[in-house]
Amino acid sequence: MSTGCFFKEIIFAQFWDSPCLVKACGKEKNPQYIYFYRKFLGFSLFCSDLWRGDNTTLYTFYRKFLGFLNPFFQKGFKSPKGQKMQLDTRLRAAAEMIPRGARLADIGSDHAYLPIALCLENKIEYARASDINEGPVSAARANVKKNGLTDKIEVTRADGLEGAERFEPDCIAVLGMGGELIASILDKAKWIKNGKITLVLQPMTHAEILARYLAEQGFAILDEIIVCDGGRDDRIYRVIKASFCGESYEISELEALIGRINLDRGDNVTHALVEKNIRILQTRIDGKAVSGADAEHEKSLVKEMKTYLETKK
Repeated sequence: MSTGCFFKEIIFAQFWDSPCLVKACGKEKNPQYIYFYRKFLGFSLFCSDLWRGDNTTLYTFYRKFLGFLNPFFQKGFKSPKGQKMQLDTRLRAAAEMIPRGARLADIGSDHAYLPIALCLENKIEYARASDINEGPVSAARANVKKNGLTDKIEVTRADGLEGAERFEPDCIAVLGMGGELIASILDKAKWIKNGKITLVLQPMTHAEILARYLAEQGFAILDEIIVCDGGRDDRIYRVIKASFCGESYEISELEALIGRINLDRGDNVTHALVEKNIRILQTRIDGKAVSGADAEHEKSLVKEMKTYLETKK
């Protein structure tokens, strides 16, 4: 048997049943998988032409080499133009709210996972990722370079929205900070009071402070969602999509805590957030009872939340 034929047999025996080869050669004919198989097979046969030796040695080498690559093929390795970055539940929910074709400013971007994922998915064309600390900025630059996106994602060190106006974003993401800090960042940038700019916000704490700020300053909440990461109630996140409408409006305390759209939706994760807030308020009530402080406000809110849960059963 010739060396070339020997290598062909090993390659197809190793990967014939893998999902990628099925997709490349079967009914789906996915061009991204075909791309990688062509590249991989071409490299394999190139090696076989260069290496001359006994077949046992070649077989051992190739089995180890293919064994190393096989997990990547099993997961669906894709070409650079079609690759994806896995986002956690929280970031994926935010990504879904970014308008297609947006010019994104990601504030507090950390490792720049969000803009990288969106660029790889061809959902956005350009982004500015910023963070106040040098460590995350360096990590973001490394990630952007690794993914070949230095021409699409600008990484810079900045405090909040400082300098972002020159970038002329039509979408601003501020994720993973306290609601009070997000409100403070927005308040320092008066230029965002523009109906053409979409805000995607994800407060880690004090969502009610952010919701009240948006209502008072005339930012309409266009959409919102509550997501739970890993089924844990300490990882329940509220993601808000808003835009300036110019008119302030009133919201109830329950709406500030949970969100009017979420309350109307009334899904299981919304109920989980309501129940979490009941537990927090009850702890506060118990503490005030020990100190003799008035807890009527908290009791009233707990009653309202329990009534909501009863009506949504």
